[in-house]
Amino acid sequence: MGVFRDTEELYRVMGALFERLGEDEGVAAELGATGLILRFRWTGPDGEATIDLRGGVRFTLGPSELEPEVEMIQSADVAHRFWLGRLNVPAAIASRQVIARGSVGKALKLLPAIKPAFAVYPEVLRELGLGHLVTVERGRRRRRGLLARLARGARLDRERLARLAASPVPVVDELPAPRETAAAPPWPSLLAQRKVEMLRRMLLIRAFEEHLAEANARGELPTEAIHLSIGQEAVAA
Repeated sequence: MGVFRDTEELYRVMGALFERLGEDEGVAAELGATGLILRFRWTGPDGEATIDLRGGVRFTLGPSELEPEVEMIQSADVAHRFWLGRLNVPAAIASRQVIARGSVGKALKLLPAIKPAFAVYPEVLRELGLGHLVTVERGRRRRRGLLARLARGARLDRERLARLAASPVPVVDELPAPRETAAAPPWPSLLAQRKVEMLRRMLLIRAFEEHLAEANARGELPTEAIHLSIGQEAVAA
């Protein structure tokens, strides 16, 4: 089950949030300075909102005749994580959790102006009697991490059992004489060195791309879009 019960609850939360943002003179002025028309489309439950940022914050819940310059399509659960400030937007766009239409660069430049909403959103949820949704996401993140660790442990256990099953211990009358083991090589093998170097390069690529995504989100890059390869570092390494 998703975070929101139905479209009515989704609209109630988003409508209250957008109203609060419009009432905050500082936030409204900063958002209004962008002059954008932005549309959010949500799934699970379905819904949409069009926000007119030409000189202020005006919004329409449901279909609108306004033509948006930027359209962001995501599930309602992803939107919930975004407004809690727990979503890496560039990475979400790269992984298609968020589908951006129009000028992605303009959408990313909105992030600094939208950041004050991350503190307002939990307050709105509590005012509407939905404060439990703030802790639900934290619990989900903990469960996802725990399940991932359990899955890794289970996979390792299955691999150990498979190795044991493939190499049964024979029954003998007496123990064989111990074999002499070769001394460990003084230096890592060429293959081991190559693996270490590949890992170093992959970590370097990941760190660089995360830094690049953050810089782009702050509008510090002279481009409207970047193409990340997060999760594919081994190809370049």
